[in-house]
Amino acid sequence: MITNNLENQKDSKEHNISEEKFEEIESRYRILVDNMSEGLLQVDNKDVIIFANTRFCEMSGYTFNELKGKVGYLTLFDDTERNIIENKNKLRQQGVVDTYEIKMRCKNDSYKWVQIGGSPITDIKGEVDGSIGVFTDITDRIRIEQELKESEKKYRDLFEKSGDAILIINNGRFMDCNQATINMLHYKNKKDLLNTHPSELSPDIQPDGRLSLEKADEMMRLALEKGSYRFEWNHKKADGEIFPVEVLLTAISSE
Repeated sequence: MITNNLENQKDSKEHNISEEKFEEIESRYRILVDNMSEGLLQVDNKDVIIFANTRFCEMSGYTFNELKGKVGYLTLFDDTERNIIENKNKLRQQGVVDTYEIKMRCKNDSYKWVQIGGSPITDIKGEVDGSIGVFTDITDRIRIEQELKESEKKYRDLFEKSGDAILIINNGRFMDCNQATINMLHYKNKKDLLNTHPSELSPDIQPDGRLSLEKADEMMRLALEKGSYRFEWNHKKADGEIFPVEVLLTAISSE
């Protein structure tokens, strides 16, 4: 009896130590999860939210109590995004890990663009028992990309619709031009004059007696050194007609 009691006490003590250790580890990981820079959302197989860390609550504007028990894709995404989420959920139930970008609806009907890294969760039997999504707020990046696209479109319109001939030169060859250039040189399309050296669209000799090839290279060098350079030049149209132009070369960053 004494032996059994001692063994029982020993088992009970080891059990208590094990529980304390488990609680300590759980507490430590909860602190780590709550202090992640990314939002973390856990759902079950029916996409019902069962956990959200502090960062996700900050991102979405919801408290965890407001999210708990809600169907994730119904709460956080509009109709246009729900089909995407449902398809991603089906893939994760098959064990597929994926990353994608999507617009998330936050509290009070505000929106954020997020990148989601989705991973399935398996139980002790190895069966999928829900999934975890790691959410990164990419709203600023999407906004900047959109602003760049709008800016690019604006300057592309200015470039294409300008009445003056504009050409872009890179490594001594024409890489792009606007419609005014095509009209001026009497070419049918851009393909006929792109990837050519300026001297190829000119007579062999310029009015000052210099070779077009030699002078063109010098003018481009001076433009790079000074930032811009203006000079007179003779060009040649597609039909062979030679005509004078004033050229302004301006150096721009390739970036």
